[in-house]
Parts: sequence; structure tokens; C-alpha cells
Amino acid sequence: QDEIAVIARGEETYIGTVGGRKIENEMTGNIADICPVGALTSIDFRFEARPWELSNVKTICTNCSKGCNTVAGYHPRRNKILRVTSRENMDVNQWWICDRGRGQFHQVHDVVRIAFPTYRPRTPGAPTRQVGWDDAIAQVAGSIKDAIARQGSDAVGVISSGELSNEELFLARRIFVDGLGLSQLDFPERPQPPVVYPKFTIEGDKNPNTRGAQLLQGTAGGRSVRDILAAAADGRIGVLLFLRGGSPETFGDEARVARALERAGLVVVIDFVASSISDRADWVLPGVSHFEK
Repeated sequence: QDEIAVIARGEETYIGTVGGRKIENEMTGNIADICPVGALTSIDFRFEARPWELSNVKTICTNCSKGCNTVAGYHPRRNKILRVTSRENMDVNQWWICDRGRGQFHQVHDVVRIAFPTYRPRTPGAPTRQVGWDDAIAQVAGSIKDAIARQGSDAVGVISSGELSNEELFLARRIFVDGLGLSQLDFPERPQPPVVYPKFTIEGDKNPNTRGAQLLQGTAGGRSVRDILAAAADGRIGVLLFLRGGSPETFGDEARVARALERAGLVVVIDFVASSISDRADWVLPGVSHFEK
């Protein structure tokens, strides 16, 4: 884009924008990356640390299906990611990343990070309590087994996610479909408006791994997320398990989702940040972000 300009002459030369225009696209963070002397910097990283203090780890952005190659700048002493920069891959993102991906690390250090397994009784006035991992796994597993024993395999609905890795998706199918014989396993699509620049596109699929989810899970038994939530809303689901939380609209009609959460016998959510779904779950189990994976 024709946006950056060298203005004035001689010792009064400075870097500015063409016509004094504000730069308002979603690629502005790349300006800091291409500055040859480090004079143009990112507000996110400015004065946070010296670059040589960081341990730079190769990773991939998970904000959309593009799969931009990135580098996470991790500060070992502070146990914190301080910046994300682009990593060259001429077949995917060339040298660029969008500002959404550049700022993605903030959610890892969010104050609403889920840190401990918690159980929220449905009894009015009963407090939410922290539970040890061994007890949490035993109780959730016991609830799944009881629901299957009482009502059959259709009594458990698993809503997976296109945000999961191939390994996680494979294990989910191996446990729930191959192992427990469940027929209700699917993941929600997450379309978004694509943003197209001359040589870079923010893709119209917010799931980073839709292809992996389709290949490794598909729609088990032909049941979709809509079907699973409709069954839960009708009171036919004993355990409703979300492998990633989010906002209700992620999973379809908000009224149906709310009724499903209310009518399901037990709601379990695995995630690393709190959300509208986890806030209404009986069990919340801490997950990890893709950086930690």
C-alpha cells in the first residue's frame, strides 16, 4: 500500500504518511518489522524488553485458516510472551502477518485465564469450588459412563472445535467415537468476512483447522452441532461436553444454546479463558493455548 513516505529534505527529513493520512488497515504492525533501524516500533512491545532477552519460538497463528508462520518472543524470566512477529513462508504469508495475529498473545495472559478445575453445583446459593485434577477427571468420566449406561450412547454430546490441533482431534475421535461408541460429535463452523489486500488476505474462516477437523472427525453418525444442541434443549442429553468454549453465537441460535445449557444433565467445558459458555457450565477444566501446546 502506498502509505509511508519520506518527507522534507536533508537534515529535516522524517518518516510520515502519504498526505498525512492515518493508516487504518489491519497490517500496520508490519511497519515496525520492516524498519531497518528500529526507529518505528510497535506500541505493544515498546519498552517491554530488549530483543536479545527473548527466546524466539517458531509457531503458527491460529486466528484464521490462513496459517501464517510466526515467531513468539517469550521472556523466560518473566514467563511471558511479549511479542509475535512474522516468519517467512513464501507459500503462505510471505513476510507478513495481520494485526489480529500480532496481538493474539494477549489472551494467553488474560486475567480471566482458567487455572483450576472447578465445579459449580446447580443448587441455588451453592458456591463454586475448586477440585483437584484426579477428582475432576474421575467425576466427569463417571458422569459420562452413567449417562451412557442409563440412556445409551446418544445421551452424550461432544462439541469439538476447529481450533484444536490434529493430535487433539484424533484423540477426541478415538476416545468418544471409537472407544465409547458415541454418535454425537461435531464442531462448529466459524465464518467471518474476509479482508483482502493486494498481496495478503485475512481468510473468511475463523477456525484455523477446519480441514483437520473435517478429515479427523467429520460429523460422527451424521449428527451436527445443531442436532446435538437441539437434543440437549429437549432434555435428551445427559452430558454435554464442549472441547472449547466461546460465545453462544459460535454454536448457533443463541436461544437454543441457552436452553441446551439449561436442560442438559451436565455441562462440561475445556478451555483456557473464561467465556459465556464456561460461565454456565457445571464443570470447567483448564485447557492450554496454542502457544503452550
